[in-house]
Amino acid sequence: QPIGVHENFFALGGHSLLAVRLAAQLEKLLGTPVPLATLFHAPTIAQLAQRLRQGTRMSPDLLLAFRTTGASRPFFSVHFGGQYLAHAAGWEHPWYGLYLPSMDGRPDPQTLEAFAAGYIRRMQTHQPAGPYFLGGYSFGAVIAFEMAQQLRQQGQEVALLLLVDPGLLRHHRGLPPPLLQRLKWPARKLAWRLGKTYLGFGRRIPPWLYSHYSNEVSIQAVRRYVPRVYPGRLVLLCAAQQSEDLQGTWGPLAGGGIEMHGV
Repeated sequence: QPIGVHENFFALGGHSLLAVRLAAQLEKLLGTPVPLATLFHAPTIAQLAQRLRQGTRMSPDLLLAFRTTGASRPFFSVHFGGQYLAHAAGWEHPWYGLYLPSMDGRPDPQTLEAFAAGYIRRMQTHQPAGPYFLGGYSFGAVIAFEMAQQLRQQGQEVALLLLVDPGLLRHHRGLPPPLLQRLKWPARKLAWRLGKTYLGFGRRIPPWLYSHYSNEVSIQAVRRYVPRVYPGRLVLLCAAQQSEDLQGTWGPLAGGGIEMHGV
């Protein structure tokens, strides 16, 4: 009390990392895996109970359903968005999210190119052909950039590529990692190895460990990534004080020009 069976988890302040924690608790309580996307499709106790009654094991959904209505083609976001942001945007696009496999207790790819290829396969189960509307935040923005490259190689059209605070790709500008990042290296490595151990045994990574593990996954993948010039247009949404740095990093990679929006 006062939370009832028809209260929406996300309306109460839930987000994807809290959803990971909730899914882990449900799995422990019920003895059956609860895929993360299930909580987005069934965000109330009543809806989730109905899903559980449909079978002893719930098949994993490949996409987070942030918004399923709209007259235009879907917008696919990588590690970015939510049900209320999707509605507040005022678009006519349905909005679906792509998320790390490890959120469901499955191993993550080792390279950014493999992340992009896997996300494209998941996206194309819902929309087999373009034009595609893509976006991503932080590490997800770099994955979205590589997804657009691979889609272009497939002969597919990318109508929109939106990068939200995509990072500076420091190592490709000849800059060493920040001192604080170097000091944290042993702890980051330990978190990454512990996370991989859990996944190796087919178990979810505990919520207290997950953000540390996923941060190291993103750092390693971006460090190995060698970006190529993208033939299309980039749209960047970024903190206003970072716009100059991002222009210098991403401008040379935008063959079709760059559109910056400082916030």
